[in-house]
Amino acid sequence: MQGIVVTNQLNPKTALETLSKDAIQYIVVHHAAADSCTWTDINAWHKNNGWACAGYNSFVTKTGEVYILRGYHVGAQTLGYNAKSWGICLEGNYDTSKISALQLNALINHIIDVKNDIGKSVTVLGHRDLLRTTCPGKNIDMVRVSTLISAYNSINILKKHGVISSPEYWQLAITDDAKAVNKDYLAALVQNMGAKLNG
Repeated sequence: MQGIVVTNQLNPKTALETLSKDAIQYIVVHHAAADSCTWTDINAWHKNNGWACAGYNSFVTKTGEVYILRGYHVGAQTLGYNAKSWGICLEGNYDTSKISALQLNALINHIIDVKNDIGKSVTVLGHRDLLRTTCPGKNIDMVRVSTLISAYNSINILKKHGVISSPEYWQLAITDDAKAVNKDYLAALVQNMGAKLNG
């Protein structure tokens, strides 16, 4: 799995339980509810809360870096679902600001990477879909996240068949407000083309 692995730097206060790929049913998206933070900040905050270490399985920064935190160890991120979910935390407060195309692009690619690594179908949800919270923030549209996952998968199919040579261009075209007048049309177009080639 791609990302900067820092699992061995968390120094948990207690031993972590292994998270089985077979047990994972959900990928849960969170936000840090802090305008700026690092994985080390989250690790310190969660230890101060009495947890073993950073509770998320991975972390995506505003600049698009992905850090593997607990990785395949049971998280402390969604009460009642930790043993059957992979939790991704976004740097930022998306109740008060909007996610950048760069971070959204990194999130979608990371979700696809995690899904591929797990090797089976899982459901992608926001924290608020499972518990009473606004997390991952009222400005994160989980329906759009699901649409982008499907569109990115289609872009990968188009690249595989030689229809496009630069998937990064198309990914940004459907995530960046400044790049496309009608992102939804482009997303639907690549999904339809991908479905025809894959069908």
